Amino acid sequence: MLRDLIPTLVVLGAGCGFEIKSATIDAPADANLCFDGFPRICLAALPTTPLAIATGLVINTDERSGCAETTQGTGTGVCVVAATTINVATGITLRATGAEPLVLLASESIEINGLVSVVGLGSAGADSADCGTVVAPLEGSGGGGAGGSFGGSGGRGGATQINPGGLPAPAITATPTALRGGCNGHVAGRAYGGAGGRGGHGGGAVALIAPTIAILGRVDASGTSGAGGTDGDAGGGGGGSGGMIALSGVLSIGGYVTAQGGAGGGGSSDSSPGMPGGAAPAPGSPAPGGDCAQPGNGGRGGDGGTLADAGSGQDTTGTGGGGGGGGAGVVIVIGPITVPGLIVPAPR
Repeated sequence: MLRDLIPTLVVLGAGCGFEIKSATIDAPADANLCFDGFPRICLAALPTTPLAIATGLVINTDERSGCAETTQGTGTGVCVVAATTINVATGITLRATGAEPLVLLASESIEINGLVSVVGLGSAGADSADCGTVVAPLEGSGGGGAGGSFGGSGGRGGATQINPGGLPAPAITATPTALRGGCNGHVAGRAYGGAGGRGGHGGGAVALIAPTIAILGRVDASGTSGAGGTDGDAGGGGGGSGGMIALSGVLSIGGYVTAQGGAGGGGSSDSSPGMPGGAAPAPGSPAPGGDCAQPGNGGRGGDGGTLADAGSGQDTTGTGGGGGGGGAGVVIVIGPITVPGLIVPAPR
């Protein structure tokens, strides 16, 4: 089920192509063509072929040629990739980029043995325009940047001796009504010629809709970590918040579903740069904040959020403040979980 497109050749392995032929469908949808997931999707026609992904694949949601035709006002602002069954093979990554969130829809089943990723620069739906307002650190203050907020609050940026760091937007309290990505972390203040660390990117947005969904690998919409300040007592950048994952169907989760926040970058001293925030050592473990290259000479960044709010950047006296960690994202589950697995943060 691809917008105006139907897959005609299954990906068989490295070196093989993924051929798609177009077929415009104008028939109106009826109740049998609608799938009550998050979001609700009505297709112009039911899919007739499976989609097996056995080699790395990048879907750009901005390239509408790969998105299924939807009707009855559904599927607005998302890219729906549809088939009878969808299978991502072990060791294989399906990555989605572009401004629109990704929806994987199968009329029979979805099985994720590898990785579905909307993490990093340009991920589908990341750095949402719906993010709240932050208070940036003062120009020339050396304060750390605030972490991005979404399902959990980002951490505040570390303060310097007399200047505060950035303050994050509050976390959302209600369940979102639309599929959307997470929020970026924010750039830090610079001081004495040093450059403040850039903020990390918010996680993207992906939905899986099928009668049965088995996740034996991983679905990841985590935020990325902020960069460290350069020399000159500059602050570290804030971590990006986790994005959004929506799962609609009877679920078996033997793997991982993660939408956690990235870590804040470390502040610099007048002679030592700050280090970027680190990667989570394992799914569900917080991403560790970056430190100064000479620990103690600049503020350490806050850890990324997993189950609740993120860590704040470390305050300093006379050097750059640490960036705040990114808050946790949002996971929505519609349907029973027959085999529980790790879901971070806990589903709404």
